[in-house]
Amino acid sequence: MAERMEKWVSHWMQVNREGKCELPLRKCVRAWEGEGFTLNASTVLEPPCVLLHRCDMDAGCCRSGLTCAPNPKFGHHRVQLYFSVHVKVGSRLESRGVHSLWFTNHTACECRDPKLDSMPRDAPSADISALELEKSPDSDEKSKENGRERHCHRRLRCPSDFAERVTESRSTCDCFHNHRPCLKKKRGRHRLSSQDRKCIAEGTCAEPACQYGAYDSDQGKCPRKEELHTYKS
Repeated sequence: MAERMEKWVSHWMQVNREGKCELPLRKCVRAWEGEGFTLNASTVLEPPCVLLHRCDMDAGCCRSGLTCAPNPKFGHHRVQLYFSVHVKVGSRLESRGVHSLWFTNHTACECRDPKLDSMPRDAPSADISALELEKSPDSDEKSKENGRERHCHRRLRCPSDFAERVTESRSTCDCFHNHRPCLKKKRGRHRLSSQDRKCIAEGTCAEPACQYGAYDSDQGKCPRKEELHTYKS
């Protein structure tokens, strides 16, 4: 009995540590979920999918009755992505140029009651021809919603490739999972651009969350792992 209890505690601690509903997972989402125009059977988008970060049942473990969902205070931001639009005409594909669609990218998760979950979802807008120019999804309702978000949380301005990440009410400029350009900067492999260094020096941008120590303002980069070891020795 004692051995089983020990194994249960070990398992529970692992799930609680590694399966916490906190950071969104990177997922492939079909492009037709974006806002801008409604697709029809003759419309083809390239690429057909987008890479977004999402809070859902796969992103973290919650107790019974709750689900892993975006944090309503600072758990999402809008992103505009561009697609090549083609229309099927008989057996041919005719180009209709490049158009943009809007998506919701999640940035922070928490366990929530599904009945209280009021986060915005990616959903097609009203039926609009794919041949029309892209339309901004901004509306009075969304403006009010964004105003409430700004009132609840002052968003960080981050250096290029970094994004605001919120964990336990603490905001940092960090990398999304497997975003290589950001990870190279986080690990000190690449320097920040002169524009980003200036933005940080002026206090307009927040410093990035580095992998191996604090951001070096003199070098304009995060320290590398070997540099940390040299410093310690």
